[in-house]
Amino acid sequence: MINMKLRYFKNTAIYSLALWTILVGPAYAYMDPGTGSLLLQGLLGGIAGAAVFIRIYWHKLISWFGWIKSSDSKKD
Repeated sequence: MINMKLRYFKNTAIYSLALWTILVGPAYAYMDPGTGSLLLQGLLGGIAGAAVFIRIYWHKLISWFGWIKSSDSKKD
């Protein structure tokens, strides 16, 4: 029953994508120089955000992977 629904969904998605590809016309658009700048800013912002995230949660990430013991388990 579930397999039939999944097959129906996959077939519908494939046929819809094929139909959309056939019926779409040309856009006649171009990318101006500001677009490259915007893409570069987005990429650099994403890298900076990931670096800050890793910097803040570094010890939690390492203890989650099991490379070090968490500080709660230490008995001083």
